[in-house]
Amino acid sequence: MSTVLASLHRLRAHARQEAEVSLRNAEAARDQQEQRLANVTSGIRAAQAAVDPSDVVALAAYQAYRIREEFTERRERVRLQQKERDVMLTGDRHVKCVREELTLEAVIEERFVGAQEELKRVEARGMDEIAARARRVAG
Repeated sequence: MSTVLASLHRLRAHARQEAEVSLRNAEAARDQQEQRLANVTSGIRAAQAAVDPSDVVALAAYQAYRIREEFTERRERVRLQQKERDVMLTGDRHVKCVREELTLEAVIEERFVGAQEELKRVEARGMDEIAARARRVAG
């Protein structure tokens, strides 16, 4: 394998590894964001369950809390959508890197097989020459 192909193969493998790490990081960030959103949502539900409907002051405080938390929930949902988009983009980049590496490996394999076939042809020509000389000498 030529040094250029070997270097290119190492670069592609490194790019694939970087893409894998980026994908794992993006997925972890998305999971953390999902957890944050779940915490906000469960906090709203818990506060609603804790409010006594007959206590007007507590009910008003809950309504103010709920409005604030709904804004927080919307903000967290937007962040989650951004994280999901990041996961999708890094996943696409990872797939691209894997395909490039596999393509390069196929090219390297083809070159290797071609070189092996050429060696066999050269060896066969050499054997044919030896046989032809043997026939000339014997005949």
